[in-house]
Amino acid sequence: MPGWGDGWGTEEWGGGTPPPFGENPPAIVYKSPAPNATNIAVDTTVAVVFTDVDGDLDATTIKLWVNGVEAYNATVGFLNGFVGQVTTLGTLVTVQFTNPLGWDYNALIEVQGFAADTTGKIVNEIWSWRTQANPRCYDGLTPLAIETALQQPLNRFLELEVVRQNLFDHVLNITNIHISQRLNKAARVIYQRAYSTDLSTLLNLFLTRNAAALEKTVCEQRRTLEIDRALVPINKRIRAGIDSLLNERFITSEYTASFNDYLDSTLYNYRVSLAANLVIVAKAIELEDE
Repeated sequence: MPGWGDGWGTEEWGGGTPPPFGENPPAIVYKSPAPNATNIAVDTTVAVVFTDVDGDLDATTIKLWVNGVEAYNATVGFLNGFVGQVTTLGTLVTVQFTNPLGWDYNALIEVQGFAADTTGKIVNEIWSWRTQANPRCYDGLTPLAIETALQQPLNRFLELEVVRQNLFDHVLNITNIHISQRLNKAARVIYQRAYSTDLSTLLNLFLTRNAAALEKTVCEQRRTLEIDRALVPINKRIRAGIDSLLNERFITSEYTASFNDYLDSTLYNYRVSLAANLVIVAKAIELEDE
């Protein structure tokens, strides 16, 4: 999974032989948003990854609470209006969930995660993060040059044209505003999603990051989970688009590996960020060709 470095080797046990079965308690090895993070979007998806280096995590014991309200219990699923999914990859169990009503602005969100292993050892952690203040909404009147260009079809990377159109069709939850403002706002969402993860380092080869464009919120944007669901049916097109960029030598095999890791990630925001990065890179390449 992207973002965890090189994984866990024997160095985690001081370079010796891994400990015997059952010696270690389970652990929470990934939290998103990160503890003590601030200015978190009100539509953010919470992701928590549980594991046990001994391989004896009892996934049926996993529970999560938000501000004291139970959000997930492995024996019954998601509770109290929270929605999400659970995925297992090897010894890693990832629980992702969101609040369909959105988090309140400038709110302190406290998350508690619990799990036990088959020997009875537990992990029970509490952490918190704060959502963004009531935002300044982007009015859709001052698009960047790349945002204007994104509104035109891709002519060279046809697989990614399907992805570009899908994003424009699904990143906003409104249709009753002037077409130019709607397109500008959709393009701004794509731009901001691209820069929401470390994958955006690729964009440095083609664009200058515009900090001001990343500050204002597109208040009409859909939640990450909803955008991701719209992208799932075209995953094959996304992978084909990755291959087309590699085949024409616009990206290296290292970037291709990262792209595929993001596409295969269990985190919604990684997959959405990947799609946004791909269409921006493709459009930037086409602009250089003109």
